[in-house]
Formats: sequence, C-alpha cells, structure tokens
Amino acid sequence: MNPPNWFTSASLFCSTYAMALVLSAGAHPEPAVLARACVLVVFGGVFDLLDGRVARAMNRYTEFGVQLDSIADVIGFGLAPALLAWVWKLQDLGAIGFLATFTYVLCAAFRLARFNVAVNDDSWRLEGHTQGLTSTMAGGCMVTLIWVSNGYLLDWLVVPAWVMALFTGWLGLLMISSIPFRSFKDLRVNRKARRFLA
Repeated sequence: MNPPNWFTSASLFCSTYAMALVLSAGAHPEPAVLARACVLVVFGGVFDLLDGRVARAMNRYTEFGVQLDSIADVIGFGLAPALLAWVWKLQDLGAIGFLATFTYVLCAAFRLARFNVAVNDDSWRLEGHTQGLTSTMAGGCMVTLIWVSNGYLLDWLVVPAWVMALFTGWLGLLMISSIPFRSFKDLRVNRKARRFLA
C-alpha cells in the first residue's frame, strides 16, 4: 500500500475507535469517555495532516489516495464529531437534535465533494484561502468544545443543548458557505515560514 495511505488509515482508525467508545458506553457516556473519544478524533486530525505531508515528501500522490482521504475525512471530521455531539447534548432535543446532527454530517459531505470537484476548477481565485470552513477545522472546533467541557472545564463550562444545536448547525453552514478562510498553505513559499512548516 502507498505509504501516505497508512496515515489516512490511521486517521480512520482513530475516528472509528472514538465512535466505538461512545457507542459502547450507553446512551449517556461518562465525561471521561467523551474526553477520550475527542482526543482520538484530534489524533485522527494529526494523521490526516501527516498523510498530505508524506505524499508531498515522497511525491506519491494517487487518485486512490485522494478519494480515500475524502472518505476518511467525512467519517473522521463529519460523522465522528456529530456522533459525539449527539450523545453529549443533541439527543436531549429529540428531532431537532437529530436535524442538527444530520445537517452537520451532510454539510461535511457536501464540503468534501465540492472540494474534490473543484480541484481542477480555477473559479476560486482567492489564493491562500479556502472556500468555506474546512471539514477538519469544523470537526476540530466541535470536538474541542466537547473535550474541554468534559475534561479541563468540567463543572465550569455548561453548554445548553440548544446552544450546541445552533453551534453544530452553524459549523455545518460555514463548511458549505463561500466565506474565505485562511489556509496558511501560501506560507510555504515564505523562507522564514518554511522553517516551521517544512
């Protein structure tokens, strides 16, 4: 198997393990379980970052790897964060909570599909910026909130279920929006920045 795909597979493993943790813990997992699951999703993000760096370093880009990465991203930064949000808060809202959960997952899938289609499209001309929030950043924001609320700030940061529903839907809409977000990839052409990014 292509070495970059090893890191993509590791990312997929982390997100799958995170979902298995919360699903095996019952309807309302303990805060420690949620915190561990969030850490796994974060590690999945690290592996997702590394697969691209390894592919660039080895010049081993393949169409298979691109598609595998997108599938892993839908699961790791779409489905996994949404499931964590669901078992933490959104299930308490019933149908509204499910709608927020599904909206986030659907927007993550749309975001990645749009990215794949736009790879050879020059219509987005704002260099150094992405069109809409990336699924990685959206998932990172989601799990960070859940992580600190069930870890370091447990019993201090209280997030009402309706606030979590609005936050989840808002992240989803940001992913499919055309709002520019800084990607920082253009910093690689800067010699000083390359010392830290290379």
